[in-house]
Parts: sequence; structure tokens; C-alpha cells
Amino acid sequence: MKRLVLGLGVVALSATVAAMGCSSSSHPPVDPGVVPDDAGSDASTSTTDAGGVATPDTPAGNALAWVLADLNGAKVTTVDVNAHFTKAFLAAVPASQVLSIFSQLSPQKPWTLTGFDGKTTPTALVALLRRGDGQIWRLSLNVDTAGLIDGLLVNQAPDADPQLTSFEAVDARLATLAPNVSVLAATIDKSACTPLHAVAADTSRPLGSQFKLYILAALAESVKTGAHAWTDTIAIDDKLKSLPSGTFQDQTTGTKLPVTAYVENMISISDNTATDHLLFFLGRTTVEDALAKNGHHQPSDNQPFFSTRELFDLKLMLTSQERTDFIAGTVADKRAKLQTYDDTLDPRTFAGSWVNPISVDTLEWFATPKDLCQVMSNLKDYGDAPATAEVRKALSINPGIPDDAGLFSYIGFKGGSEPGVLTLSFLLQRKKDGAFRFYSVELMNGSAPVNEDAIVYAAGAGRAILGR
Repeated sequence: MKRLVLGLGVVALSATVAAMGCSSSSHPPVDPGVVPDDAGSDASTSTTDAGGVATPDTPAGNALAWVLADLNGAKVTTVDVNAHFTKAFLAAVPASQVLSIFSQLSPQKPWTLTGFDGKTTPTALVALLRRGDGQIWRLSLNVDTAGLIDGLLVNQAPDADPQLTSFEAVDARLATLAPNVSVLAATIDKSACTPLHAVAADTSRPLGSQFKLYILAALAESVKTGAHAWTDTIAIDDKLKSLPSGTFQDQTTGTKLPVTAYVENMISISDNTATDHLLFFLGRTTVEDALAKNGHHQPSDNQPFFSTRELFDLKLMLTSQERTDFIAGTVADKRAKLQTYDDTLDPRTFAGSWVNPISVDTLEWFATPKDLCQVMSNLKDYGDAPATAEVRKALSINPGIPDDAGLFSYIGFKGGSEPGVLTLSFLLQRKKDGAFRFYSVELMNGSAPVNEDAIVYAAGAGRAILGR
């Protein structure tokens, strides 16, 4: 089932849908601007895609024309794939996988060629495509000397969308995707956040897995003070195994792993089991105290501070009345009940599906975009210090959304989701001047799932604005 993996992890940690690269040659340089087919290309052009521009009359252009036809519904067989890709490519990405990717993308047709990113060459190009719903996508393609495809990468390209070049335009798009939206774009300088653009930035929203930023901050402070070290090890405890996202739930009980492994998996793939081990390694109250230390406007909103396993218990293993009674209880009542649930419930036994929101406005972790900016700013400071430089590394393993336009020299990212919730926050260093920026979106719909693909796309456009 598609969505029992309770998206406490980030949705689409990358907006990349197909990363089919098996080439020894690099992609051509990317220019953030859109280059029409008749500007900057040394090649003549061939047929024009309906409503778009022409494909170059080159080996790379011919391969692009074939891919476009496939994306637009042409019947493609294994024989066709074998005839158009190099053997080295197909050794890494089998024909069956290529066909699967085309079948996933084709329903979004029509795919229209609108221009090129940078200068095309006979063997390499970066095309800009418009998907049927209006999204702009970037297709990078390389061919060998025989004209066979040996590199193909397809990503969302919101940075190149001419309809989303202002914060106001991005806000308007986000407003169509959920009834509750918060946005903050800010500068980060000397540990302070200064808003550049804001929508309901003082409104507390459910975070999904962005709560893990506070565990990271608590751990960094613990390392800074000498209470713990990055080289400490933690043994996998079956009682702390949670549901995905992540892979640590599959580790053998008793396996000892370094703290850095837990941290990097918690942040980069939002590993829930790694997260719960770190939470109890530090101590729940230590993490609760970290909210105040990192500028959270109302730390009591997150008391008790749930583990992911506990939240799964509350959402999936209780009756509606039991959830209502839990929500109505005092903090002390909740702590006592969590201990009982920890001893008697195991969400890994849940056999149903979770596709609709469950108490997202009352059972979650909560913060405002301004809270998130402050904790990200503090994490930047930890990352800048040699003793806690692991923070900078962990935040940057997964950029959340590809930066194909090359606008940033550093991207720290954490996002989170569950049905009805999607949040994304970025710590950004601009390539053009080295300045730091922050961008965050928080969306909630208490009655229906949100369109994650469309939200990630709009957030990518908003992020790009800060890099220009």
C-alpha cells in the first residue's frame, strides 16, 4: 500500500522522479536562464513539438525527440529501450526500470519542450519541459558517439517557472493547495532571523518530522558541553523500533552504531527508529528543554515530546475515544499513558492503511516558521564550530529539492509529513554573495490529504527566489 509509511519522514526527500545516470561524461553547464532553441545552439533544428520549440538536429536532439515521444504516450518496448540506451546505462538501470519510469511520467502528458538550459552540444543538452499541469521540468541528456543515451536525469524545475518568480505568486499557488498555510523567508545573520517575506509566520502548525531539528540541537549542545560525543555508540533496542520512514527498524536488536549514524539517518532520510533512539539517549526532558533554549515561542505545546513510535500508537493503535481522552488529559496524565502505551502497544503490528488526516491539529509536534528559523540559525552556529561540525554535514546530506540551477553553495534541509501535513525548511547559503537565508513552508489540511508534489514544486520556486 502506498501510504502506510506514515510520512513522518520527508515526502519526496528529493523532487527527482527519475535519476537515470550512468555516464562517464558530465552534464553540460547549466545556466539558470531559459535559452530558446535558436539562441546559443550551434545545431540546426528538427521538428517542433506541438506548442513548443524544436528539438536540435543533433544526436542528442534526436534522442530527446525519442524521449519526448515516449513521455507523450508512444508505445515503447524493451526492444526500443535496448536500441536507444548504451549497454553500460542498462547495466545500471535495466530496461524494465526505464519502462516503469516512462509509464509513471507519461500520464502527466502532454510534455512540451519549451527551451533549453544553457548551450546545447551535439552530445549533451538540458531541456526544459512543460508538464500537462503546467509544471516546468528539467531533462538532462547525454549520448555517446553512436547517439545512444548514456545519461538521463529528469527533475522538477520550479526555479525555471515563469509563473512563479515572486513570493506573492508562490503564496497564491500554496493557498490553492491547503486551507492553512504559513511561509517565512528570512535572512540569518549573527544568530538572528530577519523576515524578508512572511505569511502567518507566527502561527503554530504541525511539523511532521521537522521536530527532529530540536533533537539535533539538543544533541549538539550535549556534545558541546562534553556530556556526549559523536563517537558514542547506541545499541538498537527492539522497544524503540518504529515504523518507516527509514531503515534502522530492520537493524538486528543489539547492534551498536555510532551516534553519527543515527544523526545522519534521522536528518537525511528522516529515519524514525534512529530518531527515537536519539530521543531516549538524550532523555525526553532534555529535548523538551531544548525547545526553550532554541527560541520556541511556546515549548509547553510539545509536552510530552513524543517519540515517533508513540505518535504512531496514538494515531493508529487507539480508538477515536481513547485519542480524545488522551488529548484532554494533563501533561502528567499524558506522560503516564505514554508509558502504558510503550509497554503494551506496538505500531509495527498495524495492518491497515493511513491515508487521511488524524488529529493533525492536536496530536503532533508544533512550531511556527519563526521558531523553525531560530532553531535553524542555532544549528548553523553549531555547524560552524569544529566540535559540532557534524551538524552542518547532517543537514546537507539531502537538499530536499535539487538545486540544478546552482543558486546555493550550501543547503541544509529538513521536512516532514503525515496525511494532511507537509512542511519544508531550508538553511541556505547563496552562491552569489555567501549570505545565509532561510525559507520555510508549513501546510495543513485537517480533513483531506495534501498534494505533496504540487507543494514541493511551489516551495522549490520560493526557495529559488532567495538565491537570485
